[in-house]
This record gives sequence, C-alpha cells and structure tokens, in this order.
Amino acid sequence: MRITHHPDDSTLLAHAAGRLNRAARVVLATHLASCPQCRETVRLCEAIGGALLEALPPTPMAADSLAHALARLELPAVKPVNAPHPWMLAEGLPCPPSLRDFTPGRWRAMLPGISRIQLLPPNAGEGSLYLLRIAPGKRMPKHGHTARELTCVLAGAYCDGLGEFGPGDLSEADAAHDHQPVSAPGGDCICLIASDAKLRFEGRVARLLQPLAGV
Repeated sequence: MRITHHPDDSTLLAHAAGRLNRAARVVLATHLASCPQCRETVRLCEAIGGALLEALPPTPMAADSLAHALARLELPAVKPVNAPHPWMLAEGLPCPPSLRDFTPGRWRAMLPGISRIQLLPPNAGEGSLYLLRIAPGKRMPKHGHTARELTCVLAGAYCDGLGEFGPGDLSEADAAHDHQPVSAPGGDCICLIASDAKLRFEGRVARLLQPLAGV
C-alpha cells in the first residue's frame, strides 16, 4: 500500500494532544494504522509534549489524595469486556480495527450509486462519522464545506481537485475547498469520513436532495 496523502502536521499535533473530537480521532487512527510516517510524527509530538510536562514545576497534591487512591483500590473488580469482533464493510473487506467498537449498520442509499452507513450521528463536540460507498465511475455532487472534513480511503480510489486518493490516503477539506469526487473504475470506493458540519452543495437539484442524503 503506497500512501501519498497525509494529514497536516497541525492535525497530527492536535491528535497527539487529545484535542480532536471523537469522529476525527477515529479517522486519524484508521490512517495511522497503515502509515508509519505519520505514526512517527505523532510519536515525536507525544515525546515533546511529555518533555514539556516534565519541565513544569511540581504541583502539590491534595491532602486526601492517598485516601482517595486507596478507596479506589477497594472498588469491586470490573468484569472484563468481550473483545469486539470485526465486521465486514463489503464482501472480502473487514472493517479496520478502529471501527470494531461500532455497531455495524446496513448501507442506506443517498443517491443513485452512492450509499452510506452512519456510525456517529451529528453530535455537539463529537462530530459526525460515517462510511461512504461510491460505485465505480460515479460522481458525487459538487460541494464545498462549512467546517473541517477528514476522509480516509478504505477501498477503491477517487480523484478530485485535490488529487488522486487510494487506500490509506487521507484528505483534509475545509471551507476553502470545493470539489467533486469521482470514483475510479474497477470497484466501489469506500471511505471513512469525519465531518464537523453539513456539506454545502452546489446546484438547485443537489440542494433539494441534500435533506434526503443527510450530509
């Protein structure tokens, strides 16, 4: 797998610092699982953050800190949770480890040749997370963004004004980007998408269909 599109360093730094919402964290984790280059960047960010914390002056602990810690040790043991099982995105395509904690749904048609599975509904502060499946050669309606959107390709490929994206590639879009992704021939393009706000469709017909599409 040759990855040619990576998140911005500022996004990786935000991920390392725990400042991304849940939807964005899942998409970043999916990309990181297959990208050693970005994993190393995150490791360096975490190491720098740890060094900065160690350089801070110590903070006195509360007088009852030890009592609280001992009380927690006496809490009943928590039963272990069964490990999540992988589920299939499509025939022969298991979900990535980053999605195993999510309950799989069924593909719901948005537009002809385009369907999705909603994993996290739009939620204040947590973002919207969904899988998008586009048939080969199918064009998405041309659209822009009102906030940040992260897209990681899981299978197939697509191209738009930002470049050509294949498995493992991650695209970042924001209010400055208008594009029209086109799925490559040869197989369905399946992407994992985190969005902080609804899309901004161009064209009267696309805007009328947006409530049905749910994006």
